[in-house]
Amino acid sequence: LRSLAFLEKLGSHVFKEFRFTVVEGENDGAVEEVAKYVAPYCDRFLVVGDDRNKSLPLAQAARKHVQNVALRTPQGEEKVF
Repeated sequence: LRSLAFLEKLGSHVFKEFRFTVVEGENDGAVEEVAKYVAPYCDRFLVVGDDRNKSLPLAQAARKHVQNVALRTPQGEEKVF
């Protein structure tokens, strides 16, 4: 994140996407905390999971902190509102 902050200070804007892969039962409780931490540097937060019904609430939790959130599952990708 230090490198990203350095680039932002220089005025060099690059699109920054943070990808969070859900491992059910292992890290699914951390998505909102991670989204909150990276929010100042993040243009898009991507939540990747195997089950849409279980991953959608996680993506919605990330949406509290990052404006542009998407959910990717084997069924496809969708923007989260």
